[in-house]
Amino acid sequence: MRGGPFEAAPVTGGVPPGARFFVCSRSIDQRWMGIVFDPAGGLAPECGVSSPVAARGEYRGPCRSGWVASAAVRLVAG
Repeated sequence: MRGGPFEAAPVTGGVPPGARFFVCSRSIDQRWMGIVFDPAGGLAPECGVSSPVAARGEYRGPCRSGWVASAAVRLVAG
């Protein structure tokens, strides 16, 4: 997981194997996804991103957030 949607962005941590997370944004070139997830690797409602918001902005909730390469993500609906 990186601090921005590009290779040179600092690594800010990792995503646990098999973790589920909210995809909240995508980079313009579609190569990166902005994600939010509970530190336990789940989709906790406490993260505060399970509903649309009125305006874009930096995530400031209690969960972890960052950018991951789109190629490493398998999208699952529901």
